[in-house]
Amino acid sequence: MGAGEDDEIGRAAVEGLASASGVRLNDQEIDAVVRSLARIHRSAAPLLQSMPFDQSGQEFYCLLESDADEAGR
Repeated sequence: MGAGEDDEIGRAAVEGLASASGVRLNDQEIDAVVRSLARIHRSAAPLLQSMPFDQSGQEFYCLLESDADEAGR
């Protein structure tokens, strides 16, 4: 499954969730939510890997900060 397919699945999920909850989102808002979810997923993915006990969640926050910096450009 490619990145484009992931985006479409994420987009369909966001649209379905918004519709089911009665929230109306335009295309730009849906795109922003999908991009945010993708950044969160990329930042959290390393946490799913086995980590030594002495390794803290600091890496996760560093990834979030770097993604936030990239999104702000």
